[in-house]
Amino acid sequence: MNAGIPPRGSSVLRGGKESPLEFRPADEGDDEAIRRLLRENPMQGGIRLSFEREPSFFLDADMRGEARQTLVAREGAKLLAVGSCTVASCFVNGQVRRVAYLSALRLDRSHMGRADILLRGYRAFRELQRADPPDFFFTSISSDNDRARRFLERGLPGMPEYEFLGEYLTLLLPIPRKRRGSISRWTLSSMPPERFLPRLIDQYSRSFHFAPRISESLIAAQRKLGLDNGDFLVMEEKGVVTACAALWDQRCFKQSVVRGYSTRLRRIRPLLNLAAKFSGRPCLPPVGSVVSHASLSFAAMDPRDSQGFVECVEALRHLAAERGLDYLSLGLAAADPRVGVLRRRSRHREYRSRIYVVSWPEMGGSLSRLDDRLVCPELAWL
Repeated sequence: MNAGIPPRGSSVLRGGKESPLEFRPADEGDDEAIRRLLRENPMQGGIRLSFEREPSFFLDADMRGEARQTLVAREGAKLLAVGSCTVASCFVNGQVRRVAYLSALRLDRSHMGRADILLRGYRAFRELQRADPPDFFFTSISSDNDRARRFLERGLPGMPEYEFLGEYLTLLLPIPRKRRGSISRWTLSSMPPERFLPRLIDQYSRSFHFAPRISESLIAAQRKLGLDNGDFLVMEEKGVVTACAALWDQRCFKQSVVRGYSTRLRRIRPLLNLAAKFSGRPCLPPVGSVVSHASLSFAAMDPRDSQGFVECVEALRHLAAERGLDYLSLGLAAADPRVGVLRRRSRHREYRSRIYVVSWPEMGGSLSRLDDRLVCPELAWL
């Protein structure tokens, strides 16, 4: 556990006489309550999804290098909110910096509108970070979450400043059941990623803000979470790996679960699924099922080679079909030229989010310190 985090039982911030709210660092004793909060508070939309962490919220706590800091808010015995801050070595302006990602903010739906919980939570995170603050903080917010955007952009006293950096797209590509031939330039790797991934990441990921730097120890940490040598595809020239990407199925520790459909979608779902069977596309899964998908992860290639990227995506879809998956997800900056190429070549759904640089007066770099590179955090880490 990082320095500056009080032990269980001590309070980072109490609500005072008028409120029994207490914020403190989460530990294993909070695991069941956190997982319940994630399960019972899905994201709203045509398809209601909950983003869950089974069998334990803490399985991926060290995935990014430094230990993840998670705060819980309790009112008496009831857990009302949770949020995390994860620090990793990432590229900013082409240089390696300590960058914190603010994530997994969930508020129990029975307490929606409780701005005091959010305000006190941010004050608690601020106190935790004072001892060893990272160079930059960032977060992502769904572009259609107008309520959260209005709250965070208001600049309320005690809140950090949220500066919009750019839009980030998550593309969800269906895996066709009618398999095509594999792409010849991309093949399964015959060597462990330690032999090529750190080098290629250093070569190509400097072109993006908040892309992670990868070390051999980080690769070992991902292996504990289901990422294997055989998940990597590579391109080679004269025996040297020149580009790579992985197909990472994270369902062993992180799941997207269907919790419901809108009235309209529920009514037409049988027809849509019938059409999907004839076209060889995935069906809309039943309520309660885990979405069968994997992420395009740790892509390291020349960002100017759009054709090579499209071939990589198609090769990963072929691999995903062999493994019985329904979808492939990938993340790119909305302004990345490769998005336009994918739109012309592949059917998919797009989910937009907004990336913000977050800072307090005494810590965290501001937007003015970033140059004009695109933002591209690792989707599998978000």
